Amino acid sequence: KGRAAGTEVVTGPDVSHPVRRYLQDKIDDYVSVKDFGAKGDGVTDDTEAIQRALNRAYSTAHSEALTNFHRTIYFPAGVYVITDTIYIPPFSKLQGEGKRTTLITGYFNGPLAQFADGLGNTGTLYGQPDAITNEDPEIAEYHFSDLAFVQQYTGYNQPCLVIDGGWTATFNRVMFRGLTTGVRAEFGSLLTCSG
Repeated sequence: KGRAAGTEVVTGPDVSHPVRRYLQDKIDDYVSVKDFGAKGDGVTDDTEAIQRALNRAYSTAHSEALTNFHRTIYFPAGVYVITDTIYIPPFSKLQGEGKRTTLITGYFNGPLAQFADGLGNTGTLYGQPDAITNEDPEIAEYHFSDLAFVQQYTGYNQPCLVIDGGWTATFNRVMFRGLTTGVRAEFGSLLTCSG
């Protein structure tokens, strides 16, 4: 807010030499899931918008050489309702505003989220070489912070997150919450790891 805030921030070495950037450079620093159509209003189905954000922001997940193009996807405070599993590609960074204020929630028979490799494979195909090029897919760098996965399906226990494999999965201030016959489930049933 400049002087309206009671002080002036100097971006360069002095007032006469400010740091200048193009608007596009500033916009490229930051990606919000709302830029892709998510509402986070607790009513709208945000599944497609979240998946689109992940697919577009991490479309270079097959190549570590292109990771400098990846950006953290920011989830402003809200309840993001999903109706199908979202697939998390390598090099993903999902950042919310807090595990009590940014909730990814679903009520369906399946996991809320699942790790995918750089080729988009999950389950038993996760990490398998490409059938044509025989190239190994990327399977690293999954980061989550300040958000919650809330599984509300009351039938057979469904995990919040399925991890089929991968290297370096980091969780900072992330909550996994689910129901087991109407009561809170134990951590082991909310996070499934294999491979």
